[in-house]
Amino acid sequence: MKDEKSAARTLLERAGIRRGQEVLDFGCGTGKYSLPAASAVGTHGKVFAVDKDAERLKELSEKARSAGLDNIVAMHTHGGPTVELEARSVDAALLFDVLHRYIFPEPEQRARVLDEVHRVLKEDSLLLLYPTHMDARKLTAEVESRGFRLTASHSGRMQHDGRTETGSVLVFIKIPTE
Repeated sequence: MKDEKSAARTLLERAGIRRGQEVLDFGCGTGKYSLPAASAVGTHGKVFAVDKDAERLKELSEKARSAGLDNIVAMHTHGGPTVELEARSVDAALLFDVLHRYIFPEPEQRARVLDEVHRVLKEDSLLLLYPTHMDARKLTAEVESRGFRLTASHSGRMQHDGRTETGSVLVFIKIPTE
C-alpha cells in the first residue's frame, strides 16, 4: 500500500503537481490520488477532494487523519458537475477514472464537467486526466474542445477498479481566455 502511494505521488509530481499548490480531485472516491496529492503539495498546499458518495468521503477523511494530512478538504457533491469553489482558485485538477461513458455517458455531460473544471482553474493551470473506459483520442478531442491543450503524457502504475495497472496520465494546460 505504501509502495502504491509512493508510486502515485511520483507520477503526480512528474505530471506537474508541486508544493504549495491547491488541487481539485474531482470524483476522488476514498482518496487513492487525493492522499498522494496532499503529500505532494505539502503543508502549504491543499487538496479539495470532491465526491458524490458521502461514505467514501468519510473514509477518505479518516485515512487523511490517520496519515497526519490536514490539508485535504472533503467536499460532497450531488453527482453534478458543480464544484463549490471560486473561479480561478486552483492550480491543478485531477480527473482520474471519472470522465467516461459510465459516469457521464453523454458528451454534453462531460462537457459540463470540463467547463466547471475550466472555471475553477487559474490561468495556465493543469488538468491531469487518467482516461479509462473510453478511447483516449476521442476523450482528448473532447477536452481540447473545452479550452485545454494536451502538453504531455506520463506513464506509471495506476490504481483502477481495485487493482494496479500501467496507465498514462494525460497532462493538459488551461488555455487562457480573453
